[in-house]
Amino acid sequence: HGLTVDRSIYTQAFRAISEAQKDPRPRRLNAAKLLLDMMETDGIPLDSKALVELLKSPLFDLTMGLYKANLPIVNVDCLNAALSACLAEAKEKLARQLLSDSPVCPNVESFNLTIKACIHAGSESGALEVLEDMKNFSAVAVSEDMKNLRTIRLRPNGETFGILMSGFIVRGNDAKLAFGRALELCGDEAAIVTRRELDESLRVVLNDNHWVLAPQLIARMRDAKIDLDVSTWRVLMQAAVRSGEEERINGLILQAEANGLGKEAFEEAVRFAANKGLPKLAFKLLSNNASFASAGAIECVMLSCREVGLRGLVHQSMRIALQKPTVRRDLSPRLFTIAISGAGAKVPRALGYLEKMKRHGIRPNSITYSAVIGVCKRAKRWEDAKRLIGEMRECAVPASASAYSNAIHACGRAGRWKEALALLGSMDSDGILPNVVCFTATIGACFQGMEIREALSLLDQMRARRVEPNVVTYGLIVRRLTYLGEHKASIAVYEEMLSRLHFLPESAIRDIEMAAAHSYEAHDKVLPVS
Repeated sequence: HGLTVDRSIYTQAFRAISEAQKDPRPRRLNAAKLLLDMMETDGIPLDSKALVELLKSPLFDLTMGLYKANLPIVNVDCLNAALSACLAEAKEKLARQLLSDSPVCPNVESFNLTIKACIHAGSESGALEVLEDMKNFSAVAVSEDMKNLRTIRLRPNGETFGILMSGFIVRGNDAKLAFGRALELCGDEAAIVTRRELDESLRVVLNDNHWVLAPQLIARMRDAKIDLDVSTWRVLMQAAVRSGEEERINGLILQAEANGLGKEAFEEAVRFAANKGLPKLAFKLLSNNASFASAGAIECVMLSCREVGLRGLVHQSMRIALQKPTVRRDLSPRLFTIAISGAGAKVPRALGYLEKMKRHGIRPNSITYSAVIGVCKRAKRWEDAKRLIGEMRECAVPASASAYSNAIHACGRAGRWKEALALLGSMDSDGILPNVVCFTATIGACFQGMEIREALSLLDQMRARRVEPNVVTYGLIVRRLTYLGEHKASIAVYEEMLSRLHFLPESAIRDIEMAAAHSYEAHDKVLPVS
């Protein structure tokens, strides 16, 4: 289409390959090779950003070859991405070689990744050698203005400390011995006495599920006169959620409460569980610790439950919100809208939420009404859908195309094509331009009522009003015309779709082609290639 494809687009494409964890490895490998060939054809050389994204993808042989072939563009991010790949593939010797032969100055993360690779490979001596190299490392760097020189020295940090402790625990040392040995190896210059460093150590050991080390680190904080604040509890709660042990999480919340941070610890656990796709755990934490609940935490739980279709838990979470006085003060249209959209096809429940909003002095907005009408659509309750559109006018709530399309869908599903047409016509009087979704819903309603002429007339109206039909619109019309035996009209609409739409999703076009093929066969014609 003559559009410019620059390096940033290729970088995003490589990132998509690295993030597509569910796709088979050979498929991703072929995609990466194809993109590299296309870059070469376009005359775009590989840069460090694109190389980093490639190195993050689990295509080890390809990416290592690219790393070694493009050393002039390698920066420290490329080095660390390559070391991470070695760690994932248990290539300890290669990691050490990459670090020692690096064309750029490594940083602490580079050494930490190599130490971790050695520990995972069971090479404690290798890890200690790399640690010693880090402590002895020095390099001279030139300032950006090329006028000054500075010496770069690296020292073990909190992550190094945590990696070593985890490694020693795996080797069979008890917690106290592992802690003492790691501290001794890091050396006094490591100064593992700041909150940031100790939080990082805690994060590393807990990510490896070595909870026996947590008391040692917390004792170290107390020795250094560091109180456990929100950042430390955040680390603890996230690790506890990852472990999935509800008893441990609740125990930590009680400990945090004793330190005056119970609510913060609870919120972190709930939000983290919800964001990590653990809605049932998030809800259990909410129901067991309702005294700490806030509108924000409840919203997180409701969203995560709605996303996986746990409508009962959405409803129960909203009940907690309505029962708790401190949360009732913070109720918002958004919270009610989430509850309504999670009601499935239960119209009484959705309408009940709408009434409760009004009783709590919260004015429903157009998004809330649209959500309620969406519930009516799923239940084929066209009368309620129409009534709510009228209620929006009476309450001076600006109607939206989304609310109308839901109401039209409700009419269509109930076979009320005349009401659907009337709603489409009333959009203009409300100052709303019908969009492609509204037209498509109305066309579907007309076909539901076997009104072919009205449906095709709406397609003409779309053209006249410069509303571009999409693949859903064309697909609906082609399938219905073929089903009703209107093969000539079906062919005309199908060919119009091919001429007007340039990008056709494979999954959608396959069904449309199958329907159109029957019409072409009825006229002894060959189906055009899409």
